[in-house]
Amino acid sequence: MLRRFRRRLGTAGLALAVAAAVGLGLSVGAETERAAAASVDECAVQDARLEWGFKESFRAYVSGSIANGEWQAADGATYATPSFTFGEGSGAVASGSATAELFFAGSIRFTGHGDILDTTVSMPRVALADAASGLLVLDVVGTTQEGAEVAAQGVEFASLDLTAATRSVADGVLTVEGIAAALTEDGAAAFGTYPAGEPLDPITIVAPLDPACAAEVEADLVVSGGASWVAPALTGAGVVLALAVLTVGGITVVRRRRAP
Repeated sequence: MLRRFRRRLGTAGLALAVAAAVGLGLSVGAETERAAAASVDECAVQDARLEWGFKESFRAYVSGSIANGEWQAADGATYATPSFTFGEGSGAVASGSATAELFFAGSIRFTGHGDILDTTVSMPRVALADAASGLLVLDVVGTTQEGAEVAAQGVEFASLDLTAATRSVADGVLTVEGIAAALTEDGAAAFGTYPAGEPLDPITIVAPLDPACAAEVEADLVVSGGASWVAPALTGAGVVLALAVLTVGGITVVRRRRAP
């Protein structure tokens, strides 16, 4: 469950603090997360992509006559109406498990109100706690439309609900469509504009599987009816390294703004 998943993150943060205290010099970041996703029981994923519109009404607001702004996709992300695509995804999937860790490249920079609004979200990471729930993690930096500064790494930005998502494996590619996303308390604090619980655009994940194990993942998907399909359990050292970034980022937001 998501509650248990959050408790695990707290353990990871404590372990990192202890390691730093004894001089191990752990460096936590997206590349460390990618490396920590490796496990002997996994089916590797490379060149995966995450498709997400962020929030349609926010895009309309930014590009409209009030904000008179724009957005820029960069660093491995692209945009084609109505979705941003984050590429270079890596991680792993495995039969017999309903958890996942997937990491993507890319950033979206939203600007508007004469560049008073200048907020960048980047480096999406997807962590699934079970077959029904998970988190979308983002780095958030810049200023809000009111000029409030924000600098946050590893923000648990959105809760994910997979109960209505569709899953399939075809030609060695795992596709998960219709993942519902909603802004978390931390996401609302970092981004502003919307309250916690605000629906965001649904997410699609397309993940090419290692040919050596794709058939096993597909077979398990069929047998389980979609209840079991992805990657490494978020326990032990894997959590400490792969998800520690979720617990060490700081958030600074001076003011909250009204939703457009």
